Order: sequence, then C-alpha cells, then structure tokens
Amino acid sequence: MYEKMKDSGIEWIGEIPEDWDINIIKYSTYVKGRIGWQGLKSDEFIQEGPYLVTGTDFIDGRINWESCYHITEERYSEAPEIHLGEGDLLITKDGTIGKIALVINKPDKAILNSGVFVTRPLNGLYLSKYMYWALNSPIFEGYIGYMETGSTIKHLYQETFENFKFPFPLLITQQRIAEYLDQKCAEIDMIIAAKQKQNELLKEHRQAVIYEAVTKGLDKNVKYKDSGIEWIGEIPEDWEVTKVKYHYFSQLGKMLQPNSTSEDDCLEKYLCALNITWDGVYKEEIKEMWFTEKEKSIYEVKQGDLLISEGGDAGRSCICDIDFPCYIQNAVHRVRAKENSLNKYLYYWMYVLKSIRYIDLICNKATIMHFTQDKLLNLDLILPNKAIQQKIVYYLDQKCNEIDRIIKSNDDMISKLKEYRQSVIYEVVTGKIKV
Repeated sequence: MYEKMKDSGIEWIGEIPEDWDINIIKYSTYVKGRIGWQGLKSDEFIQEGPYLVTGTDFIDGRINWESCYHITEERYSEAPEIHLGEGDLLITKDGTIGKIALVINKPDKAILNSGVFVTRPLNGLYLSKYMYWALNSPIFEGYIGYMETGSTIKHLYQETFENFKFPFPLLITQQRIAEYLDQKCAEIDMIIAAKQKQNELLKEHRQAVIYEAVTKGLDKNVKYKDSGIEWIGEIPEDWEVTKVKYHYFSQLGKMLQPNSTSEDDCLEKYLCALNITWDGVYKEEIKEMWFTEKEKSIYEVKQGDLLISEGGDAGRSCICDIDFPCYIQNAVHRVRAKENSLNKYLYYWMYVLKSIRYIDLICNKATIMHFTQDKLLNLDLILPNKAIQQKIVYYLDQKCNEIDRIIKSNDDMISKLKEYRQSVIYEVVTGKIKV
C-alpha cells in the first residue's frame, strides 16, 4: 500500500493513494457506438473484406479475428467514426454487457456492429491497457451494480458508461499496473486452465469407465460374442441383447394443468425436464400444478425411481432422491425396473447413450427434441444378469464418486483462483497494493 491514502468518495472504490485522482470516462475518453444502422442482409456478408466485430468475437480480452464476419466496402464506409484502430478498447453494450476486449493485431479494416462501443483515451490521458484492467475489475462491477437499482441491466447506455468514475494515477504508474496485472493474471489463468483441462480429461475418463463397464463388464477373462450392434461390438457371451421395454416399466407425466377444474383437485409439486440432472433432482425450483387423487397415484415419484427427460435435454436422467410428495409433468418419464433389472444400471446405460449422442440422433436434435415413450421403450439394451448388474453399479458408484470428488476439488480451486484474481485486480487498480 502507498504511504498515504485518501477516501475516493466512491463506495466500491474505497481508499486510493493521496496523489491519485478520480477521473470520469466522458472527460477522458472517446466513446462511440453505431447509431441508426439497419441490420445487414444476407447478401451483404462476403467472403473477404472489412471485418465486422461483435461481442461474440471477444475471447479472453482479445478479438478472435477468424470468427468475425466480413462486410462490403460500402457498409464499412458508412460509419468512419467507429473504424477500429490498434489499441482501441471495446466494450459490449448488449447481450452479456460489459465484456471487454483490446484491439490487437488489427487487420487493415475493421468496424463494429451495433452491440459494441469503441473507446480510446483523449489526448493520451491514460493507457488503454490500464483501462482494460480497470473495466475488468470489481470497481466496474460495483458501478454496474449501483446503476441496476434493483433490476438487471440488459443494455449499457452510452450515458451510463460515460459516467463511470475510475482511479487515475500517473501514466508511469498506469504502465507498472498494466505490466504487473498482465503477468500476475496470466500466471493465475495458466493454473485455472490446467485445472479445467484436468477436469475435461477426468470427465472423458469417467465416460470411458462407464462405457467399458456396461458394454464389456468387469471380468476381462470371460468369452465374448458379437452384439450385432455396430457401435458396441463384442459383449460378454452370457449377456443379453434386448430392449428396455422387456425389463422396465415407464410412465410419462401429466399434461400441464395450471388451474383447478374440479373440487377434487389438489395443488402439488411436480418435476419437469429442468429438474432432471445427472447428479439428482434439482430442488431449487420445483413448481406446482393441480392433480386429482387418482392422478396422484399414477404420477407419483418415489426415492430410487429413474427419471428421464422427455423434452429439453432429452434423455438426461437421474435417480430420484427427494423425500417429499411429488409428481411428474409430461416432459419426464418415470421408470421402474422389473424383477430382473436395476434402475441404476439403466441410468448408467442412459449416460452412455447420451455421451455418444445416440439419444440426440434418434430424437433428431435439429428440431425440437422429444424422447417419446416409444423411443425409450424400444431402446437397445445390453443386459447381464441381476447379480452382475449389482456388481457393475457398485463399481461405477465407487469409481464415479472418486472421479467426481477430484472434479469438485478442482472446481472449488478454480472458484477460489477466480476470486483471488479479481481481488488482485481490485487491490492494484485502486492502489491498495503498490507495484
């Protein structure tokens, strides 16, 4: 920390060094967005020509030039005030507002769409790299939070952005801050990326473990036979190639009924596709609708039932883990095993079918997906006897829990690293840490 600090007068900035000032975007910055521009027609997108930058082209604070569209020279010349220059700082004003990107390695001609501001310092008052970090810091988040006044901002108006106040040290100090944060955040980001990569590999490993167990079993010394299913290949000799309908009962839920239609109706909790996750029932948002006593007996769910999404992310499944009365809506299948089968075994089979995109294929993901009861019941199923099913389920429960514990530990570390990163940026751009 600097030797002498003073109150900035701004709650989300706090104290700043005594020789720093507070500046405002509108007094220090050129800010322009596209105004009164009609959307492009399909024939105005061309293979080569000036680049059109949108917020979706922002990746890790830079512009992915390869993802940008190209537009005609005529369109490019319409708005010279937003022609981009090397070192410009861009900020999104629509969609995910407040995304920041520096213009680096700019091609010959580039311009903005209507969802982005271009900014550059007036008369060299500050360094764009310093402003990049100021806008990526909690002080900008605090300002946006203050401006929300109880409702979510869906558009960042130029007037709002221009009234953003930021700490304003000398240029030499800005340079030190930018260089320090470039290096420090790159180090943190490298650790985060390594953890994320490890999690990706762990998820791939979990998928492979489940696939191997439910198609080849646990005993590698058994004899094998051709399953007759190309993507499965050989299976243990005493396993059965069958259909879901011969080993499981399925019940599709009730059509949505938001209003009572008779004196017999009761308002009850129900599960929809949103509530079905691979980790169990999502309980934070359970809705209610009306059921008769007869309907309640038909659509009730119990602990241990297998629940499968009929719509939404069709085929996503979970083992029911709720301990209160609840029922299903018609976007959910309730599945119960017959005597020779286990719900958890079919859960793992569904996980395999989803991971290889087989469910997406039979549901025609190009349209609105529906995993109908007929499609569910007629799914191919590779089934060992019940004793082997139990061993496989026990093995996969143990193995997946081990993998998931590591993934969760990595996720917790990633969250802490991201919090630490934001803390470092805040402390440095407000002068609470001297660099």
